[in-house]
Amino acid sequence: MDIFADIFHYAWSFVVILSVIVFIHEFGHYIIAKWCGVKIDVFSIGFGHEIFGWNDRTGTRWKVSMLPFGGYVKMHGDQGAASTPDNEKIDTMSEEEKRQSFHFKPLWQKMAIVAAGPMANFLLTIAIFTYFVYSSGLSSTAPVVGEIIEDPPAAEAGLQAGDRVLSVDGKEVDTFSDIANAVVTNLGTPVELLIERNDENMTVSLTPMEWEETDQLGNTIKRPLIGFRSQELTYTDVSFPQAVGEAVGRTYHLCVTSLE
Repeated sequence: MDIFADIFHYAWSFVVILSVIVFIHEFGHYIIAKWCGVKIDVFSIGFGHEIFGWNDRTGTRWKVSMLPFGGYVKMHGDQGAASTPDNEKIDTMSEEEKRQSFHFKPLWQKMAIVAAGPMANFLLTIAIFTYFVYSSGLSSTAPVVGEIIEDPPAAEAGLQAGDRVLSVDGKEVDTFSDIANAVVTNLGTPVELLIERNDENMTVSLTPMEWEETDQLGNTIKRPLIGFRSQELTYTDVSFPQAVGEAVGRTYHLCVTSLE
């Protein structure tokens, strides 16, 4: 019984989250289209048979449809949800109707309307990141060795728990992530770590090893192994502008990694 409850919970959560994302995306198209003077015939969350809906004073039909896996904005002159032109209807349009149709708008307005959907999702992502960073603080991990794994290479290099890594191959590091980023491309190649131990600086040589693991889909993933773990995360309070800046950076990084 618990399994079915869990399935329902995750399925319902997925539908709710997807519906919010779709609404924000389509609302981006909608608001810029209205700003450009385009008449909106239908604003739908979901596809297929209408569950419920209403008409606003401008004649737009707002509705929730049976299949909650997407949504669409049907602009005046569109044939359907795919925004293809209804040529038969367009041929009989009056001049007033043409002024309200997406298909008769200048190219720059069409581009703005099309781009508004993805841009709305970017802004939503930035808003979500901003909320979490501002409310919880900026998480970071100091470049300090927390635990030595028995397997090499850290043990062979002589690293000890509590060692603070100051630089990797001469490049200063501020967080534990900086260490990982510096060695990720050096599999099998020794790197020089400048560390601080008991108020004294010393240099150790560490050779990252290749570690293989299998994910849930059976794919083999290769990762660099440095042989030590970080300490616990620390959180630093940030101002609202700093939170926004961090959110923009994370959104950009998310977009870049998604395209790789």
